[in-house]
Amino acid sequence: MSFSEDELAVIRRAYAKQILAAAGIADEDLEHAFAAERREHYLGPPPWFLARYDGYYEIPSSDPAVLYQDCVLSIQQERNVNNGSPALHAWALHSLQINRGNSVAHIGCGTGYYTSILSKLTGDSGLVTAIEFDPVLADSAGRNLRDNGNIRVIQGDGCVWPQVPVDRIYVNFASSRPAKSWIENLRVGGKLIFPLGVPIEQSQNKRSKTAKGIFLFVQREPSGYKASSLGPTCFVWGEGSHDGTAIHYNRKKYLKQLQDSIETKKADRIRSLRLGKAKTSDEWFSGDDWGLSYEPLSKSSSADFY
Repeated sequence: MSFSEDELAVIRRAYAKQILAAAGIADEDLEHAFAAERREHYLGPPPWFLARYDGYYEIPSSDPAVLYQDCVLSIQQERNVNNGSPALHAWALHSLQINRGNSVAHIGCGTGYYTSILSKLTGDSGLVTAIEFDPVLADSAGRNLRDNGNIRVIQGDGCVWPQVPVDRIYVNFASSRPAKSWIENLRVGGKLIFPLGVPIEQSQNKRSKTAKGIFLFVQREPSGYKASSLGPTCFVWGEGSHDGTAIHYNRKKYLKQLQDSIETKKADRIRSLRLGKAKTSDEWFSGDDWGLSYEPLSKSSSADFY
């Protein structure tokens, strides 16, 4: 027996409340946004597949009601690309503190589910620019979001977007460093969240790599960038120019250094982001041209990049 549309609306309201509770947050606007969005619209027709660490499992139901739980669902199984954990995304979106009228860049938008939720938070006076590298997913997102007047979908390299200053940037693929465009085009007072990590090598298949690391939160101030970890996370490894460990140094050595930092379990002590200058304080991670410091942002900090 399947649920009616009216019953699904009730299920979505319960789902939204449960997701925010699982994330440990109270956010009325975000709860309403989750309750209003049809998750099945972004997953294609059944059969649907549940993503777990040991593979994908077919959900033995074609009723959309089964999708309204804190689970990860496949959108491109052959590439290991998923519609991620609602509770994880709820925590991140709450941390971004999106306001009506904000301009938002959603980098790595997939088929557009969380893009649409972002658009509900910005309202009609805001604008969400959604970037997706994969042409098939970008096409799906464009079709799924075509009725949203405050969203534009662009197929392209997420590491060169946004190309104008914005208020919020939400990145949904893992990278080994912040892209120059994310940093330079974040307005003063703006907030950026991206998964910082290193790729997990996949054996004997053609799936996209995944990466384990931290959800890094960055806020731009007049004197530089505050930073903190929102906790551990696992995301698909990004494609495109971000593997810009064409970053002036040895890629293998760089990724090993970042992996060592992640394994210290001290990311909760991160307080600021260093850019374009030599290390001057005790740091969680230290690259040649950037780092994550345990020291709070000082009023004299520089914001130069690369």
